[in-house]
Amino acid sequence: MISYNELCFKAKNGDEDSTYEILKKFNPLLIKLAKKFPYDNFDDMLQDGREVLINAIYQFDEKKGKEFIAYASIQLKFYFLNAYRKKKTFLSLNAKADEEEDEIIDLIESNELTPEEKFFDDITLKNLKVALNGLTAKQKNIVLLYFFERKTLVEISKELGVGYQSVVKLKDRALDRLRFLIKNDIIM
Repeated sequence: MISYNELCFKAKNGDEDSTYEILKKFNPLLIKLAKKFPYDNFDDMLQDGREVLINAIYQFDEKKGKEFIAYASIQLKFYFLNAYRKKKTFLSLNAKADEEEDEIIDLIESNELTPEEKFFDDITLKNLKVALNGLTAKQKNIVLLYFFERKTLVEISKELGVGYQSVVKLKDRALDRLRFLIKNDIIM
């Protein structure tokens, strides 16, 4: 009985019968792998496996002292496993998720605002921008530095050359004024 390494050597040198014999001997493994890692039409998978085997014949280096059967088996296993992993399953977001007739899309949580929330958020932001104009220049500057540039009150007092307590009082008065202007819709 001829070994796999000898068959591979003959196949590399153009012996078609040896190539056919290798393909025939590996057919049970091909079928097993095609069933274990399905990714396409069964016949197409067998054909892909045969192509991998033929490539393995020409890539096999018998000088490394390894057996062709082990080399080819590993090539096939990795090929089928990778093809299976790349297989993408598509699922409609309109498919029913449960018995209550909920669709998958209805069950997906979102961190984004709903259109209604975005609308009211935009109105609130516009009102805030307009209300900021109702503050004194110092109050507005402190609010912008504190809330929008995220500076500490100590940093603001040093930057403006004003005492810490003055910055605290200006910030508190500014927030009170903003609350009053927005709550009472006194937007200038």
